[in-house]
Amino acid sequence: IFLLLVRPGLALWSWGWGYGPAIANGGWTAVHSMVTAIVAASVAVNVSGGYALARGSRPRAAWWAAACLWLGGPVATAMTAVVLDAMGVQANIGQIMGTAMLSAGIAFAWTLYLLLSRRVRNTYGFTKPSI
Repeated sequence: IFLLLVRPGLALWSWGWGYGPAIANGGWTAVHSMVTAIVAASVAVNVSGGYALARGSRPRAAWWAAACLWLGGPVATAMTAVVLDAMGVQANIGQIMGTAMLSAGIAFAWTLYLLLSRRVRNTYGFTKPSI
């Protein structure tokens, strides 16, 4: 549910009703388009991870979901920062780093659950990784 609804919903809310319109109205159409593409890709990746968990019963479903947590969260945030910097936008680095760190913390916690949980191991049929 987190990957299918919560995380994509937060991404769309923060972009669509938060910063997106302000950037679009400021004449930064190219920046708006690039960041919108990153947010859309993030949402698609998160939804695919949630779908894989909901429909799959093989170990790769849990591994794909863990990868989606990282790709759709901290990696997407870092890509947004790179795009903003490359396009000369003066972004609040502290806010971006805070978002990236929070996203990485959430991805780390869910990844630990997906890889170490007995329930997930029983459902998706893989052995506990050695750490």
